[in-house]
Amino acid sequence: MKLRVLVVILLLVGMLSAATKTNSDLVGTWKFVPAKSNGGQSFPPETTLVVKEHASRIYFEYWANNHVFRRDAYRTDGTAEKAYTTPNETVTVQGKMRKNELIITTYHIMENEIGSQSFSETDRWVLSDEGKVLTGKSSDTKHVVFERESTKTSTPPTMSTTSSAPAKK
Repeated sequence: MKLRVLVVILLLVGMLSAATKTNSDLVGTWKFVPAKSNGGQSFPPETTLVVKEHASRIYFEYWANNHVFRRDAYRTDGTAEKAYTTPNETVTVQGKMRKNELIITTYHIMENEIGSQSFSETDRWVLSDEGKVLTGKSSDTKHVVFERESTKTSTPPTMSTTSSAPAKK
Protein backbone atom coordinates (compact mmCIF):
# COMPACT_ATOMS: atom_id res chain seq x y z
CA MET A 1 0.00 0.00 0.00
CA LYS A 2 2.82 2.41 0.91
CA LEU A 3 4.52 1.66 -2.41
CA ARG A 4 1.33 2.54 -4.33
CA VAL A 5 1.03 5.87 -2.51
CA LEU A 6 4.68 6.62 -3.24
CA VAL A 7 4.22 5.82 -6.94
CA VAL A 8 1.13 8.05 -7.15
CA ILE A 9 2.98 10.93 -5.46
CA LEU A 10 5.94 10.57 -7.82
CA LEU A 11 3.61 10.57 -10.83
CA LEU A 12 1.85 13.71 -9.56
CA VAL A 13 5.17 15.47 -8.98
CA GLY A 14 6.26 14.55 -12.51
CA MET A 15 3.03 15.85 -14.03
CA LEU A 16 3.26 19.06 -12.01
CA SER A 17 6.83 19.73 -13.09
CA ALA A 18 5.88 19.13 -16.73
CA ALA A 19 2.94 21.51 -16.42
CA THR A 20 5.13 24.27 -14.98
CA LYS A 21 7.83 23.94 -17.64
CA THR A 22 9.04 27.28 -19.00
CA ASN A 23 7.76 27.82 -22.52
CA SER A 24 8.90 31.39 -23.07
CA ASP A 25 12.33 32.68 -24.00
CA LEU A 26 11.40 35.91 -22.17
CA VAL A 27 12.12 34.15 -18.87
CA GLY A 28 15.36 35.35 -17.31
CA THR A 29 17.13 38.32 -15.77
CA TRP A 30 17.35 41.54 -17.76
CA LYS A 31 19.27 44.80 -17.17
CA PHE A 32 17.59 48.14 -18.03
CA VAL A 33 19.38 50.19 -20.72
CA PRO A 34 18.32 53.84 -20.21
CA ALA A 35 20.41 55.09 -23.17
CA LYS A 36 18.36 52.95 -25.60
CA SER A 37 14.96 53.68 -23.97
CA ASN A 38 12.61 56.62 -24.36
CA GLY A 39 10.36 55.35 -21.57
CA GLY A 40 10.95 54.14 -18.05
CA GLN A 41 11.85 57.57 -16.71
CA SER A 42 10.68 56.45 -13.26
CA PHE A 43 13.05 53.45 -13.32
CA PRO A 44 16.31 53.78 -11.41
CA PRO A 45 19.21 53.38 -13.88
CA GLU A 46 20.30 50.12 -12.18
CA THR A 47 16.88 48.48 -12.66
CA THR A 48 16.84 44.72 -13.17
CA LEU A 49 13.82 42.95 -14.65
CA VAL A 50 13.23 39.35 -13.59
CA VAL A 51 10.76 37.49 -15.81
CA LYS A 52 9.27 34.27 -14.46
CA GLU A 53 6.67 31.93 -15.89
CA HIS A 54 4.35 29.45 -14.27
CA ALA A 55 1.73 27.53 -16.25
CA SER A 56 -0.23 30.13 -18.30
CA ARG A 57 1.01 33.19 -16.36
CA ILE A 58 4.08 35.34 -16.83
CA TYR A 59 5.44 37.55 -14.04
CA PHE A 60 7.53 40.70 -14.37
CA GLU A 61 9.42 41.87 -11.27
CA TYR A 62 11.31 45.15 -11.42
CA TRP A 63 14.21 45.27 -8.94
CA ALA A 64 16.47 48.13 -7.77
CA ASN A 65 18.58 48.39 -4.61
CA ASN A 66 17.71 44.75 -3.73
CA HIS A 67 13.98 45.52 -3.56
CA VAL A 68 11.05 44.91 -5.88
CA PHE A 69 9.50 48.25 -6.80
CA ARG A 70 6.94 46.99 -9.32
CA ARG A 71 5.25 43.72 -10.25
CA ASP A 72 3.08 42.81 -13.21
CA ALA A 73 1.45 39.48 -14.01
CA TYR A 74 -0.38 38.43 -17.15
CA ARG A 75 -2.13 35.37 -18.49
CA THR A 76 -0.48 34.17 -21.69
CA ASP A 77 -3.23 31.92 -23.04
CA GLY A 78 -5.40 34.66 -24.59
CA THR A 79 -8.02 34.60 -21.82
CA ALA A 80 -9.15 38.07 -20.74
CA GLU A 81 -9.37 38.76 -17.02
CA LYS A 82 -10.70 41.69 -15.05
CA ALA A 83 -8.03 44.20 -14.04
CA TYR A 84 -10.26 46.58 -12.08
CA THR A 85 -13.70 48.14 -11.91
CA THR A 86 -14.76 51.61 -10.82
CA PRO A 87 -18.28 53.07 -10.80
CA ASN A 88 -17.64 54.45 -14.32
CA GLU A 89 -15.12 52.06 -15.85
CA THR A 90 -14.42 48.35 -16.27
CA VAL A 91 -10.98 47.28 -17.44
CA THR A 92 -9.95 43.82 -18.64
CA VAL A 93 -6.54 42.60 -19.78
CA GLN A 94 -5.78 39.90 -22.33
CA GLY A 95 -2.27 38.56 -22.83
CA LYS A 96 -1.06 36.08 -25.40
CA MET A 97 2.28 34.74 -26.54
CA ARG A 98 3.19 34.68 -30.20
CA LYS A 99 6.67 33.36 -30.99
CA ASN A 100 9.10 35.75 -29.23
CA GLU A 101 6.45 38.31 -28.39
CA LEU A 102 4.02 38.88 -25.53
CA ILE A 103 1.01 40.93 -26.63
CA ILE A 104 -0.98 42.61 -23.85
CA THR A 105 -4.29 44.23 -24.78
CA THR A 106 -6.10 46.35 -22.21
CA TYR A 107 -9.82 46.97 -22.85
CA HIS A 108 -11.57 49.97 -21.23
CA ILE A 109 -15.37 50.24 -21.09
CA MET A 110 -16.66 53.51 -19.63
CA GLU A 111 -20.23 54.33 -18.67
CA ASN A 112 -21.34 57.92 -18.13
CA GLU A 113 -24.36 60.15 -18.61
CA ILE A 114 -23.62 60.50 -22.34
CA GLY A 115 -23.47 56.74 -22.89
CA SER A 116 -20.97 53.96 -23.27
CA GLN A 117 -17.50 54.47 -24.64
CA SER A 118 -14.75 51.94 -25.11
CA PHE A 119 -11.19 51.79 -26.30
CA SER A 120 -8.25 49.43 -26.14
CA GLU A 121 -4.50 49.74 -25.79
CA THR A 122 -1.95 47.20 -26.96
CA ASP A 123 1.47 46.86 -25.39
CA ARG A 124 4.12 44.41 -26.55
CA TRP A 125 7.21 42.75 -25.13
CA VAL A 126 9.43 41.71 -28.04
CA LEU A 127 12.49 39.47 -27.78
CA SER A 128 15.22 40.04 -30.37
CA ASP A 129 16.04 37.22 -32.78
CA GLU A 130 19.28 36.42 -30.98
CA GLY A 131 17.47 36.44 -27.59
CA LYS A 132 19.70 39.07 -25.99
CA VAL A 133 17.44 42.16 -26.05
CA LEU A 134 13.92 42.49 -24.62
CA THR A 135 11.99 45.60 -25.66
CA GLY A 136 8.76 46.73 -24.03
CA LYS A 137 6.72 48.79 -26.52
CA SER A 138 3.77 50.64 -25.00
CA SER A 139 0.70 51.92 -26.81
CA ASP A 140 1.86 55.53 -26.24
CA THR A 141 4.91 54.86 -28.52
CA LYS A 142 7.34 54.76 -25.58
CA HIS A 143 9.73 51.84 -25.28
CA VAL A 144 12.03 50.38 -22.64
CA VAL A 145 15.02 48.25 -23.55
CA PHE A 146 16.53 45.49 -21.41
CA GLU A 147 19.58 43.36 -22.19
CA ARG A 148 19.85 39.78 -20.97
CA GLU A 149 22.24 39.34 -18.07
CA SER A 150 24.75 36.53 -18.39
CA THR A 151 23.68 33.53 -16.36
CA LYS A 152 27.31 32.76 -15.53
CA THR A 153 28.12 36.11 -13.92
CA SER A 154 24.84 37.14 -12.40
CA THR A 155 22.07 35.57 -10.38
CA PRO A 156 18.60 37.08 -10.15
CA PRO A 157 17.63 38.74 -6.90
CA THR A 158 15.63 36.58 -4.57
CA MET A 159 12.26 37.62 -3.25
CA SER A 160 12.28 38.15 0.48
CA THR A 161 9.98 36.02 2.56
CA THR A 162 8.10 39.14 3.66
CA SER A 163 7.22 40.13 0.07
CA SER A 164 3.75 39.46 -1.18
CA ALA A 165 3.04 37.28 -4.19
CA PRO A 166 2.96 38.97 -7.61
CA ALA A 167 -0.13 41.10 -7.99
CA LYS A 168 -2.76 39.95 -10.43
CA LYS A 169 -3.44 42.26 -13.29
